[in-house]
Amino acid sequence: MSRLKKNFKNGLIKIILAIGIIIGFILIMFTSNIGPWLQTPNLKGPYLSWTEDPKTTMTISWETPIPTNGTVQWGENISYGNIKAGTPSIGNLRSVTLTGLEPNKIYHYRIISNIKNYSQLLIDHQFKTAPNSTIPFTFLVYGDSRPDIFGNSAHGRICKRMLKTEPNPAFVLHTGDIVFQSNLEYQWDRFFWEAKDIMARAPFFTTLGNHEYNEYSGDNGKHYFNFFNYPNNEWYYSFNYSNVHIICLNLSVSNVHISSAQKAWLINDLNKANSSSKINWIIIFFHVPLYSSGGYGDDPYEIQDLQPIFTQYKVDLVFSGHDHQYERIFVDGVQYVVTGGGGSENEVYIGSEAGTQYSENIHQFCSVEVNNLTLTVKAYTSLGILFDQFTLNSNHP
Repeated sequence: MSRLKKNFKNGLIKIILAIGIIIGFILIMFTSNIGPWLQTPNLKGPYLSWTEDPKTTMTISWETPIPTNGTVQWGENISYGNIKAGTPSIGNLRSVTLTGLEPNKIYHYRIISNIKNYSQLLIDHQFKTAPNSTIPFTFLVYGDSRPDIFGNSAHGRICKRMLKTEPNPAFVLHTGDIVFQSNLEYQWDRFFWEAKDIMARAPFFTTLGNHEYNEYSGDNGKHYFNFFNYPNNEWYYSFNYSNVHIICLNLSVSNVHISSAQKAWLINDLNKANSSSKINWIIIFFHVPLYSSGGYGDDPYEIQDLQPIFTQYKVDLVFSGHDHQYERIFVDGVQYVVTGGGGSENEVYIGSEAGTQYSENIHQFCSVEVNNLTLTVKAYTSLGILFDQFTLNSNHP
């Protein structure tokens, strides 16, 4: 074989190998969206939330692929003994708000239908109502579970690890960017499938992220507001659990002022929390961080609008996402935590600023342990490794 032919052959082999590698890479990237959720599209839940008093009520929601007259069976054991029909909302979405429950009690429930019983809904699930007194408890916080542009996400691993770390969380807070393209139903199917085990046992609360609203074919919150049932107007809301007051704000897009209506509501809500002898902690969560050394931190409008309010009304702890990292920052008496490592690509750049106490570029979630006047936040990797921990004393003893 001549040298020319040999060089041509070797070059051709290299080209074929390169093409094969590229095709393989593309297949790996774009087939990462393939999963069990594609077998039964539009099957979601059951998932829990509160729209009324967490001590005596529970809202259960679900969606089925075909129209069904779904009902919830519930009671203190697997004999159930009570039944309530689901209320239709949009399409095949249904919800039930159980009332007259006893505080701090475990209840069993399942969902049955007159057409087809989906095993995911029919199996026995449990939930626990909020207490009517101050007791120790743990809740979980994470955010930015959305896939990247190739469909990759560590969200499924994060959900499994959260339940291994804390099998019975009191509730879960999600700091936004749930999906990548909120107008695509299958992305919601994927999220609900990956989170189904934790959402079926712990009330799950989210805040509106930019990906759920107006970026990457966002649908202005249409799916978000269809799926989730929360107090107030659902854009922003609050609830009490034991001696903790939780506030969700709508800060889904950077470089915008908080609305005057939301600001007035926030100040009124903080006044009520501060005047209550039963509240020892005020915790706020939203999407875009006030302070962060990632790519989206230190928004001047947010700092101008909110930081003085947080300090004046003695907010203890603020969670946000948007930057895909973990970082804790202390500013003017308020502890800020960025937890945006719930599945999407990690932050490209992370540095530090004056108030930064710790930062890590890693997939992660937080557990928050409340014990009367002390609160401990623990940050875990998707492998369950504890990599940061800090304890606060209440500003409202």
